[in-house]
Amino acid sequence: MMRLPALHHFLRLSLSGNAGRSLRLEASGRLSISMPAIRREESPHPDSRSFAMTETPIHAFLRDYAAAVYERDLARFMDLYSADMQVFDSWDRWQHDRQAWADMAAGWFKGIRDVRVRVTAKDIASWCDDQVAGGAATLEFAALDDSGKPLRATENRLTVVLRNENGRWRAVHQHTSVPVDFNSKQVVQR
Repeated sequence: MMRLPALHHFLRLSLSGNAGRSLRLEASGRLSISMPAIRREESPHPDSRSFAMTETPIHAFLRDYAAAVYERDLARFMDLYSADMQVFDSWDRWQHDRQAWADMAAGWFKGIRDVRVRVTAKDIASWCDDQVAGGAATLEFAALDDSGKPLRATENRLTVVLRNENGRWRAVHQHTSVPVDFNSKQVVQR
């Protein structure tokens, strides 16, 4: 049987450095686990196509999502999602699989042919290790006229989980929501 200091050293070596996680056995016998810190940052510019080495997978997802929506590029949009993805969206359907999500996006892009939609992310929180990343943000969807002036806008909340698929981060789960007033059943505006 290992002595307490030897066990502590073994556990610390086997888990620390593993994507920021560590396990610590305290002298009191209590076991504590530390996880990567959640970072809150503003999103990178949505028109950027370059990938900064310091950028998190969540920031890259939000950037590429915004660019695909702005360009109304269905193939680029769907490339953000894994084959076994699942989406809970705020609009129309309770749940989407990949085909239903592609059909929704195709209809959406067809419906916004006369405007460009700028997606801006704020209040971003993200975490990741080498296989899984998660994050949340508030997204503003602004319809723009030909000069780039906003015509109208709406916001919703997004939570997304990404999986590293051979070096490519893809969404396996996405959930959007808007707060609804209990009495009026209307969306609560900020």
